Amino acid sequence: MRSKVAILFVMMILGAAAAQGRQSSHTVTVAIPNVLRFRLDDRSAAGRAEVPLTIEVAGGGYRITPAGTSIEVLANGGWQLSASYQPDGSRDGRAKLLWRTTGEWRRFTNYDRVILSGGATRGWQQTTISYGLDAPLPVDGTYRGVVTYTLTRP
Repeated sequence: MRSKVAILFVMMILGAAAAQGRQSSHTVTVAIPNVLRFRLDDRSAAGRAEVPLTIEVAGGGYRITPAGTSIEVLANGGWQLSASYQPDGSRDGRAKLLWRTTGEWRRFTNYDRVILSGGATRGWQQTTISYGLDAPLPVDGTYRGVVTYTLTRP
């Protein structure tokens, strides 16, 4: 009986020693999808969105409807927001539309131009784009156009 116990004990020790000498390796792959979304005035947008504008000029003053657009970006990497303004017709092109977030006013172009950019946002990042009109003001009347926003990776 003692010899059976001794043999069993030796086999356990040799088995444990052999198990310690083995190495196993595992490869774990995690795929993190690209996240790049934006919303305009609480409406979801899919990479590109349009904001129709009406500009009313009268008696040396003006009113733009809407006066601005709230833009929220959600991204897990670099992003850039481009914008352009297209008047509805040649007469509407007399109204030169401006934009700003804070500080200096800048003129919209009729082609996409980067107006904002950033990195990972860690949640929704909100910015308000305000609209203005370049002087001298066009003749009294109503002018229409569309601002197009496009969100892309740099």
